[in-house]
Amino acid sequence: MKVNGLKRDTVAVRYGPPGALVPRDLLIRPEQLNLTRVDCEGQALLLVPFDQVEYAPEEQALSLKFAVEKYPAQVLDVQDARINSSRSLTTLPVWYLDFNVSARKQQNLFSQQATVGVNVAVDQLQARLGVKEIFQNNQVSVQGQGHVHYPLSPHWMASGLWNMPRSGLSLLSGASGNLFSGVQVQGGEKPSHFLEPISLLIQHPSSVVVLVDGQVLMVKEVDPGPLKVEHVLLPNGKGTVSVVVQNAVKAERFDYPYETPADLLRPGAYQALLFAGWNESKNAPQVGATAAYGLGAGWLVEGEAVWEGQQTAEASITGLWKQDVHQFGVQLGLNHQKDAGFSPHLKSRYIFNQQPWTLTAQLDMPLSAPFTPFVQATAGLQQDAFGLQLTGQFDSARHLVSGRLQGNWNLQEGSSVYAYVSADNRQNYRVGLGGRFKLDPQITGAVEVNKAIPSGPVQAQATLVYQPDAQNTVTLAADLQQATLSHHYDGVVETDVSVSTRLDASASIQGSVTLVGDQFYLSREQQGSAILVKVGIPDIPLYVNGQLEGKTNAAGELLVLGLPSNRAITVGVNLNDLPFNITTEQESETVTLGQQGMAVLDWTSRFQVSTWVQFLILDQPVRNGTLRVGGSTYPLDDQGWGLLNAVSEAASAVLETEDGQTCNLTLASQQEQYTCEMVFDDSATVPPVEEPATTGPASHPPVAP
Repeated sequence: MKVNGLKRDTVAVRYGPPGALVPRDLLIRPEQLNLTRVDCEGQALLLVPFDQVEYAPEEQALSLKFAVEKYPAQVLDVQDARINSSRSLTTLPVWYLDFNVSARKQQNLFSQQATVGVNVAVDQLQARLGVKEIFQNNQVSVQGQGHVHYPLSPHWMASGLWNMPRSGLSLLSGASGNLFSGVQVQGGEKPSHFLEPISLLIQHPSSVVVLVDGQVLMVKEVDPGPLKVEHVLLPNGKGTVSVVVQNAVKAERFDYPYETPADLLRPGAYQALLFAGWNESKNAPQVGATAAYGLGAGWLVEGEAVWEGQQTAEASITGLWKQDVHQFGVQLGLNHQKDAGFSPHLKSRYIFNQQPWTLTAQLDMPLSAPFTPFVQATAGLQQDAFGLQLTGQFDSARHLVSGRLQGNWNLQEGSSVYAYVSADNRQNYRVGLGGRFKLDPQITGAVEVNKAIPSGPVQAQATLVYQPDAQNTVTLAADLQQATLSHHYDGVVETDVSVSTRLDASASIQGSVTLVGDQFYLSREQQGSAILVKVGIPDIPLYVNGQLEGKTNAAGELLVLGLPSNRAITVGVNLNDLPFNITTEQESETVTLGQQGMAVLDWTSRFQVSTWVQFLILDQPVRNGTLRVGGSTYPLDDQGWGLLNAVSEAASAVLETEDGQTCNLTLASQQEQYTCEMVFDDSATVPPVEEPATTGPASHPPVAP
């Protein structure tokens, strides 16, 4: 490759008819020469080709002349984006069986627990019916459980629960730990938080996919040059925004972690939850409602009221405020119990977070006894290599005052040491020293030693973690009394096994078995929709939203579970993962899964397997010849080798030599060499051959060479 006549790089190029083919021994895999851009000292430039392209066959070089101009800056506004190149797939019902079985032996006691459920996802309905069995203290208990979820609108969901934990608002209340049987309706307008604009420099013509927690928000084809991604809407909580840049050479993924305030709503936004049923844990009826509303100026108000028959009732109102690095919350609540009457309380919380300082303070005070509060505060300082944290607690009900001071030092990447001292008003003092160490990329360790002052036994514990790959983790944990070896597998199913020197042991396995047609698929427990991708070729890595989901099975299929309904996803392959003899018409496709259930994406016609085949004439290679099969033409190199699309059944072909002679062939599956006798082209003119004068017997007629 030359720029302004100066050599910059050398590449091996393969291009099809009527061009030429680089000898096969020079190719690791087919390479594509992309002539749409050039780099000039890091600046991506747009190429404008001249009308004339020069080709010098005697020099075996292709000369291309281009003018260049700068690419303009581009902006992707994700808020108003619509998924392009997306087609909706029809979903079919999916049935799957989830299971979670565990057993534990501790000292001489044995306990076991198993949960099995039958799930169905069809149209907008998702339902589960299961049973939970527990063996403990030589007693067996069995209880049924189940749920049904059905969307009433894009923002409201109705659910029926049986022996399941009740939902809570995502803002404050959270899920209830009690088992509940009844109905609930939840919905409202979600909070609106946006990520700071993302600036990238695109090096090649690319397809850019913007994802939030694996969910596709936008797919856009962009040119090289500066790119700014704006208005990425974030959900509440923690997560990751990913930008995947896919070009003809490779795919790059840029991740941007985020944490939005889980307790704020924009002005006018609201969330609500209504529920009515039976509290199985307390064996009492339960009716309640929770609602939150955004007031603006950083304020949110949330109210909750719950009635449980004649036993208890509670109501509360909460105000939250957040601005820059400050966050403050205050809650006024009223509880009523049949035997204790009414009990008002006041709770408040303050958080300050501006590096390198952090401060949290919490106050819980019953208004019926305002001089018995619970107070807890934590202050921290974290510099690059040194950190200091001070924690104090005052519990007037227990007459306890305690504190802890800890310092930590970062040694190198992944390793640190720390020391602490703690004390309380009951003359309990303790000092400790510990550290976390990264021995190599696969092995990490931790150790701690602490002792009560002035007298008390020394306590020590150490942990060694070995993670050879993303699916397996082996942990060795030990203290002065025992050691425990455990293994965790996170693959198609999730398993845990552990055993200690005291012969205590535990084991568990969880996953699901999904029925698709007449085939069963073993996988992790899944929620949402599924997609069955058919490629027709085994061991092909497939990606969903830029993340590797696995390889196709022996039938060339991969089932991907746990996908969102009514959302667009991008399914694709990485060209760098494909063997050199496998090509595809399209690297990726963005599709929309309509409803709950399973969709089928058939890509079998898009993938083509090619094989190297050699052609001989009278045991000599057909140098620089051409093979015609149907409407396709394949060039041969100087050893008679050509890269042909694989055939599944017999196919007729015509072999043509460099000087125009032809031969008819029949191609068969999985054959790597063909030999044929030459036949003159009917249109060729054969000059007459003079017979020599003879005086003897007549000679044989001349034979054409």
